[in-house]
Amino acid sequence: MLTDTDPAEARPQAAAIAVTAAAGKKIRPRLIGRWEGFTALLSLFLKWSLALLFIYAGALKLKDPRAFAQAIGQYGLVPEAIIPVLALGLPVLEVLAGLGLLVNIRCSLGAILLMLLMFIGILGYAIAADLDIDCGCFTAADLAARSSVKAAFFQDLGFLAAALFLRWRRRVRGRGPVGRGQGLVISDQ
Repeated sequence: MLTDTDPAEARPQAAAIAVTAAAGKKIRPRLIGRWEGFTALLSLFLKWSLALLFIYAGALKLKDPRAFAQAIGQYGLVPEAIIPVLALGLPVLEVLAGLGLLVNIRCSLGAILLMLLMFIGILGYAIAADLDIDCGCFTAADLAARSSVKAAFFQDLGFLAAALFLRWRRRVRGRGPVGRGQGLVISDQ
């Protein structure tokens, strides 16, 4: 094919083909492999961290459901009759979602995402209403160490970012190592 072209044009074309071939077979797989290794390790760390966090928070609330019911009541968002149900149900859901995330149950990450969005919304309401209350996140001693509802709000934003990263990672992994239709070689073999 290169015989029909001018020799001056053939050299750049051949060089471009050689660079593309080299990049596709040697450089990209190493970079992609390193990126995949890094994101896999980060995903594992975030998964375990979020799971253990939710299990811990839920277990603490289950240990003293009356204190958690009191914290829920301080927000003034739900009727008094529903507070005891929430004080028991929400911590159980937190523990189950955390355990589910550890053992890869499908809906557990979605449940954690929804709970985090709900917590952020409620904490945002407390900040906007300038409420000086116990956030109900962990225990009163934990709250005193963090000193404010604002700190819990920003902490939950960080947890949400971690959960969204896990969600993104699962979606990307479902399409293959790089993404749908890109067809790059991942290893030199």
